[in-house]
Amino acid sequence: MVGERHATSFKAGLVTYLMASVAGIAVAAAQSAPAGQVIGTQASATYVDAQGETVSITSNVVQSTVREIAAVDLGPDGPGGGAPDQSRSAPRLGRVTFHHELTNNGNDSDSFAITAADSSGDSADFQNIVVYADANRDGRPDSSTPLTTTPDLMPGDDYGIIVEASVSNSVAAGDNVDLTIIATSTKDNTVSDQNLNRVNIIDGALIETIKSFDRDRADPGDTRTVTLRYQNKTGVDTPVELKDVLDDNFTLVPGSIKWSHNSAGTDALITATQAGTDTTGNGGITLTSSLDAVDSDDVTFLISSVRGNSVGTISFDVVVNDETAVDRLENVAMVTSDTDNDGDIDSDDDSVQSNTAILEINGGGVQISIADAVATAR
Repeated sequence: MVGERHATSFKAGLVTYLMASVAGIAVAAAQSAPAGQVIGTQASATYVDAQGETVSITSNVVQSTVREIAAVDLGPDGPGGGAPDQSRSAPRLGRVTFHHELTNNGNDSDSFAITAADSSGDSADFQNIVVYADANRDGRPDSSTPLTTTPDLMPGDDYGIIVEASVSNSVAAGDNVDLTIIATSTKDNTVSDQNLNRVNIIDGALIETIKSFDRDRADPGDTRTVTLRYQNKTGVDTPVELKDVLDDNFTLVPGSIKWSHNSAGTDALITATQAGTDTTGNGGITLTSSLDAVDSDDVTFLISSVRGNSVGTISFDVVVNDETAVDRLENVAMVTSDTDNDGDIDSDDDSVQSNTAILEINGGGVQISIADAVATAR
């Protein structure tokens, strides 16, 4: 009799445990399922009773309908602790550009309202703040129409956004001017994410660099061209250093480095396999390219002088290594110039990392995108 009571008690406890387990499994499954999906779960267990008989027990079926959950991420993310997510440099009356990437982290399609405004407590205010779409990730606005709301994005989809703003004339070198961009779900206005952008006011030169691949996807073994387009947005001449730290899955093609600079009026092909120097015939401007002695896929370009208000490009080819097994490759560049106008390139601590240029590898199953990079030396 006592054994039967114990068996009955054990059986009841096991049923309760199975029901709780099924509920937990349903919750876990719902967290990764799309909104509206019905999830059914059932558990079973086998035990030996007091008479030595094998007994099987099955729980009831628990069905759960996944509710819609909104979530958004607005990048890039800074270090936190009140530090800005992005920093740029600009002179008085200069116009600055910030690039962002928005990702729908919810479990259903959603669109997001985009607002950008001055932050309080800084040195001055911006003028003419405008947000644009950059859906094709070419580093430039898709059109002249301001963006107020993104199109519908499926879960996991991302979308490129550009913010442009003008610095007033009331600032002085050393001042900081902040603006905040906010993305808010149109399905749940309590869900949002924001980025703090900061402009450091300078008296020296301002170099803006846009980085891109010539195509947005590749197979292992393919060759792609990387282009760094740099522009001096002030009237101040400056030496410039551009560093491109290539992903380990890229191999630089020797002899493929090409330089075009409008103040020099010529193209220069750098043919050396390890290092090369080429001097143009206009003003003695030189470009020195060098490969890292340890990692030969890290390349540095030193330009002796980038004239005020001039534009140039450096391009080179890379091969996607045959053994590449990742979905996409991400690549950044660093730019440093003479922002304090002392005649020398600033220290590496003052280098600015570009946004990430993205190349998707075929077969990875990830949405193709190319995020052109804009970096501003500060």
